[in-house]
Amino acid sequence: MTEHVTKQRKVKRFFGELRAAWAIAEKRWRIELRYPLSLLYFSVAPILWILPQLIYGSALIGGRFSEQLQSLTGTNDVWVYTSLGLVFNMFVGITLWSTAYGIRREEWTGTFEIMYITPISRITMIFGNALKSIMHNGIGLLMQMGIIIFWYWGLFKFTDLLIALLFLLVSLLLIQGLAMVLSGFVLWQKQGYRAVMFLENMLAIITPVTYPIVTMPNYLQYLSYGNPLTYGIEGFRNAIMFGTDKMTYIYLGVLVGLSIIIIIVGIKSFAAMEKVLRSKGTIGQY
Repeated sequence: MTEHVTKQRKVKRFFGELRAAWAIAEKRWRIELRYPLSLLYFSVAPILWILPQLIYGSALIGGRFSEQLQSLTGTNDVWVYTSLGLVFNMFVGITLWSTAYGIRREEWTGTFEIMYITPISRITMIFGNALKSIMHNGIGLLMQMGIIIFWYWGLFKFTDLLIALLFLLVSLLLIQGLAMVLSGFVLWQKQGYRAVMFLENMLAIITPVTYPIVTMPNYLQYLSYGNPLTYGIEGFRNAIMFGTDKMTYIYLGVLVGLSIIIIIVGIKSFAAMEKVLRSKGTIGQY
């Protein structure tokens, strides 16, 4: 009987945490909707972010297709190869930044203390911000992928597209682990968004977003293979452009394993940082 009651309480607490995360996301949406110019910008920004890269690439090689890219990657389509990398990188990158800096945003809006004394998990606070970011960025993702699928229509299987989306989903879980680490840093340093931007820039260098790994200097190639996002972006892009094979599932397995490790590290590091700041009495210091 006691075990049954305990299980019911855990289930009730779980759904309570989900409702709290949704409430946090809804709050951020209400704020966002008060600024229509911001929404207008982000409605066209996903396309504007891709266009300069495509224009530059086309100007550099004299068109959409490249024999050099064909010899390096197995495809000659610069537009699709570049766009898929940019779509993946922008989606996870913006989600990382927005999630990791959610606590600082609560301080800016004057709701940090209220949020922090509510009886919800700290993970829920961070996940609530992530949920809004994923929803918002997901709109841009649909626009971008719609254009890419139009370019590439008939050259991929629907099942391969589902596998690619699975890579994206697992990568979002990995990003939550990184966001937990960075959230602890932001909680400590307050203006810690510079660390978030620094990490994003470093990851952008060692992640094969718009260029194949083999074109990097040797030392960057080693760093790239140690970068979890490399397996996400390569699996995502390869599944769509070349279909799924044994290497695709190896990449997926590596990505899942690294995601689990980073999520555990993120939760532990955030809890440790919060404990230190509580002991010093500086957790709410602006």
